[in-house]
Amino acid sequence: MSKSLNLDKETIREKIFSHKETRHRGSKIVFAPRSVTPENIDEVCEAYAEVRENKFETVIVVESYHGELDKAIPMISDMEFKTPFGPVPGNEQMRQDFCDEEDDFFIDDEGKHEHMGVYNHLGVVKCFRDDFDGVCIQLADERPAIVRELVYVLKEVLAYRNVLLVFCCSLSPDNMNEFEQIKTVVRTNDISGLMNYTFSGRSKIEGAGVFVAGVSVAREWELDIDFIGEKYEHAQGCSMLAGSAGFKKAPA
Repeated sequence: MSKSLNLDKETIREKIFSHKETRHRGSKIVFAPRSVTPENIDEVCEAYAEVRENKFETVIVVESYHGELDKAIPMISDMEFKTPFGPVPGNEQMRQDFCDEEDDFFIDDEGKHEHMGVYNHLGVVKCFRDDFDGVCIQLADERPAIVRELVYVLKEVLAYRNVLLVFCCSLSPDNMNEFEQIKTVVRTNDISGLMNYTFSGRSKIEGAGVFVAGVSVAREWELDIDFIGEKYEHAQGCSMLAGSAGFKKAPA
């Protein structure tokens, strides 16, 4: 987790549980910035508030690697993720299951570095849950074919497992026009349009392929996506794409 995050475990837990009402039932996906900082912690905590009561055994953090790697979709081999709030065991069997499903998944540490989002986000989950393990997937190749492969594997391997998926992606409030476009294509389930726009070279999304993968998996599982970033647009380091995906609640 960011070394500048001067918040203790209980403070983060209180922020998460300060959100009394959840928007969904059975949320399985969180969208959040890769870095967790004192400036964006309120946004991050509201996103995680949606999943605080859910039953999940494994947290899978998906993030981009900015640079060149030999492998398209590597997974770091940590048998134990060291977070500021205690260790989280790695799920070696799930890593093997991903590798067995498609050829572009590898257990590989070439892209491992101390500023990865996995350490941020497993640490936040440790603030409200202890009994879980973790997997980190890096997307090192954002070509549409690789993103589709990532979506297929996540959908197939995880469909009937108790997991929480965390997609690390960000869009600055400076790009509000783009955010409005994204909301429209997400609302209309236009995944092809989202992919075409995102990979056109015009998008300002950090972790664009990861975001497209998250939206695509949510749609495959028929989950409702809710963005909360507009509430925090004046906070440094916030993301307009922060939010969660789950089953829409029935009207009271």
